[in-house]
Amino acid sequence: MTEKKWGSTQTRRHALLAGKYLLYAGLVLLCYILQNTPGFLEIFGVKPFLVIPAVLAIAMFEGEFVGALYGAFGGMLCDLAANTFYGFYTLTLFLACAAVGLGVIYLMKNDYKTAFLTAVCYLGAMTLVEYLFYYLLYGYPGNWRVLVFQLLPRMACTSALTPLFWLGERALYERFERLTGTI
Repeated sequence: MTEKKWGSTQTRRHALLAGKYLLYAGLVLLCYILQNTPGFLEIFGVKPFLVIPAVLAIAMFEGEFVGALYGAFGGMLCDLAANTFYGFYTLTLFLACAAVGLGVIYLMKNDYKTAFLTAVCYLGAMTLVEYLFYYLLYGYPGNWRVLVFQLLPRMACTSALTPLFWLGERALYERFERLTGTI
């Protein structure tokens, strides 16, 4: 029976993978803290989501399984501060990140343009659902102002930041791939 040595390459690879996934979790948590910091990146009362582009970028590089797990984690964090029912962002980000991970593997090119379009599609769908079910359905007077002055600018700001998150994730992913020796 062979014993595992601490200096073996397999043990080092497992330690690096664990470190990578802990780093991702820490970065998603940092994005959550920054997006909920009062006044940080706030433009005319609109604050972008930072967690959503972070987990979408992770899903683009790590695939459907890891992407879905980080999507659920990021969705739970978003649900803590959202005006929606708890679980709305958890479920939708879980499904979206799984779809993005599969899409990059089988259908899409993994570049910053795809990251931007993915964010626009996800955020557009969530903006529409949030507006329909939380504002329009109840017939609040002037509910169009929420769409025009809050929801759409938040979608635009978040989508505009997505390529930066993609570039950062690409750098991290390539660094860990070099360290683990898979490149």
